[in-house]
Amino acid sequence: MAGLFRRYGFAAIVAVGLALMAAAIVGKTLFNGWESVASGPAQAKGPGAPGGAGGGMGVAAVAVAPHAFTDGVRAIGTAQARESIVITPKVADTIRAIRFESGQRVRLGQVLVEMSSVEQAADVA
Repeated sequence: MAGLFRRYGFAAIVAVGLALMAAAIVGKTLFNGWESVASGPAQAKGPGAPGGAGGGMGVAAVAVAPHAFTDGVRAIGTAQARESIVITPKVADTIRAIRFESGQRVRLGQVLVEMSSVEQAADVA
């Protein structure tokens, strides 16, 4: 039992905290909703109306209007790849051609970079 609490204790505390916050929000919303219905201007006083002779709950009509909603998050941060490599040549020379694109998958043994063979050509000459 102690092992489970050590393993999941923090998650349980966070879950309980989120549940309490959600209950508070729902309770406040419901309380404010009933309060606005009870104190609305189109309140009828009669046997079935709140505060009327019957003491029951009344019915209220509310106008519905569209509301724009965006589901986006703006954040500032830095992205870093999970895997990366550093390519180093065996000889010091200049690059003549790069045979891959950024983010492209490559096969084992595929030629990625062609070097200009200026030094080797000079040695042969």
